[in-house]
Amino acid sequence: ELRKTLQVIVNKTNFQKTAKAVVIPIKELEAWLLTDEEALKRTFNITKRIPLKKNTEVIANPKEYLTTMIRRYGRKMYSNTIHNKKIATHCTLDSLRRCKSYLHFDQFILRSTNLD
Repeated sequence: ELRKTLQVIVNKTNFQKTAKAVVIPIKELEAWLLTDEEALKRTFNITKRIPLKKNTEVIANPKEYLTTMIRRYGRKMYSNTIHNKKIATHCTLDSLRRCKSYLHFDQFILRSTNLD
């Protein structure tokens, strides 16, 4: 509902042939980052397996969950302002595509770049 409302507003703006997309993570951006165990392991130099949920968009508080997982399995402190960008650089598109809310952005990019 919110996505549709925002898309109507964006479409009414005076951008000249500029591609536009409304992207809304279901809970928090961290839900997207939690899709890729390898990205987390690389970012925090963790060697052991990090057990993550298959559907990260159902996690009530993804930021808190990510903080707990990094502390428990990497014995490190997580700070979203420092680490989110680093995690994102290691995330694969295949992992991110497991999030329904990410798919809207992915499809927009593919249409905008004629890659679909």
